[in-house]
Amino acid sequence: MSSKLWEVDPATRSKLQSLTKVHSNNRCVDCGAPSPQWASPKFGIFFCLACSGVHRSLGVHISFVRSVTMDAFKTIEIRKMEEGGNDAWKEMFDSHETNKTIGRIFDECTIAERYDSEAGEEWKERLTAKVEERSFDLATWKAERKAAAAGASKPAISSAQPSGRSTPQPSSNPSQKAQNEAYFASKAQQNASRPDTLAPSQGGKYAGFGSAPTPPPSSTPQAPRAEDFQRDPVAALTKGFGWLSSTVSKQAATLNEQVIKPNLNNLAHTDFAAQARQLGTTVGSSLQQGTQTVGSSINKFIDPDAQPQSGARAEPAKKDFWDSFGAPPKGPPEEKKGFWDDFSAAGEQKAKADERKSVGTSAMKAPPGAGQGKKSEEGAWGDW
Repeated sequence: MSSKLWEVDPATRSKLQSLTKVHSNNRCVDCGAPSPQWASPKFGIFFCLACSGVHRSLGVHISFVRSVTMDAFKTIEIRKMEEGGNDAWKEMFDSHETNKTIGRIFDECTIAERYDSEAGEEWKERLTAKVEERSFDLATWKAERKAAAAGASKPAISSAQPSGRSTPQPSSNPSQKAQNEAYFASKAQQNASRPDTLAPSQGGKYAGFGSAPTPPPSSTPQAPRAEDFQRDPVAALTKGFGWLSSTVSKQAATLNEQVIKPNLNNLAHTDFAAQARQLGTTVGSSLQQGTQTVGSSINKFIDPDAQPQSGARAEPAKKDFWDSFGAPPKGPPEEKKGFWDDFSAAGEQKAKADERKSVGTSAMKAPPGAGQGKKSEEGAWGDW
């Protein structure tokens, strides 16, 4: 074992690991969980991680918690772990007279009832006396415990007066209490008159002075500051988006309440609807007249001679043309048929006269030798 009290050495760790294999120390003393890795040297017991949290909440004056593998143990604490044990502690608790009187056992009690009890205090004192190799006197221990409890309940008294009177005097003077209250009240008034914009070292107000309650935090999102971006940019951006959305929502609600709703109410009480119907009628009439004007313009472009008719729909002047459009041709009208017959006969006579002239010219013979020269010339060109 190492000479240093708080040094974690292999020998101490090995000793504690060997102790977890005897006296039911391989299971938590409180809940029975296997392989406990925490211990209380004051009781010499082993327990699990979950129960160690409850032991810590009781305070070190009741149960001092140490890790079996990570914390160092003093020499006297190792001795207590050797002399104690889960089984020995349970047997002592069940056999204690206070528990027998009220009829409770170890398994039916909570952790606080087990260790913050007279049985727990007696067990710790017995274990300490055994490790220190001294005898334990139960009657003496109970008397000392009773005297300590009575001394804690008595009020503080002053020493006896020289005249021999034993009348107890209060430890505090009422006039001194009034002076203290007056002094602190004056300090609070002085602090209230200090400015909030300066630091306390420069004459500003002290924060938290007196018993004034802390003002509740504002629920309205605030715009991020420059130091927020330096400390945490992501959080500052998130804060900025929240502030922007809150501001826009408030402005929209204000605009709706102060501008839009009052104007809608004013419009509801005026003749705006009647004016809108009158305007719609005027626009519809204008569109109808414009449509008729456009239709008349198109008809005039197609048939300039057409005359507009009032009332019934006007018929086009050249209705026969449009009815016969696409049908086979019928030839010229009867009153002009003789002219076209004379014109056709004149053309036929002219064609016959031209035919007689061409027959007389072809009957003429060519001079001798003309055909031979042309033939030889054609042969020469062919040879070439």
